[in-house]
Amino acid sequence: MVLITLIFSLFLSCAQASASEMTQALKAKDYKKISDIYRNNMQKNYSRQELIVISYSLRKLGFFRQDIKLNIRLVKKYYLKQHQRLLAAIKRGDTIDGDDYPEALKVLYWNLFTSYGEILKGYNKDSILVEKDNKYFTLFSKLLSDLEFREGKVDKYN
Repeated sequence: MVLITLIFSLFLSCAQASASEMTQALKAKDYKKISDIYRNNMQKNYSRQELIVISYSLRKLGFFRQDIKLNIRLVKKYYLKQHQRLLAAIKRGDTIDGDDYPEALKVLYWNLFTSYGEILKGYNKDSILVEKDNKYFTLFSKLLSDLEFREGKVDKYN
């Protein structure tokens, strides 16, 4: 019993230490440290706010693929129903009212759109991944257009 208590307390102290490291890095706006903390423990159950800051840090450091994965994780975790409803409405050709969807979801789409754009800018013309990434870039462009979401709104929510 003592051994179990000791192991549990050690686990809690490690978790608290990493949480305080993240908090300190957030306050210092140390994007490299935030990215390192995340990449050392990607599967951790980070808070929504932590995930948003991690995503921002990854974009600032030019890790666009990792940022895309993280933004997709956020969409699936917090906005899956709205995302599926939007995709179904687009497939049916329905008129879409952007006010029916959360602004945070639109910002995530914007982040995905810009990250794919940055990836596309980095390719040479002969890359085989250009076509695949361009497909997703175009998809998020269409989603944002249908939602009538503009760049100026991103700073307000990011």
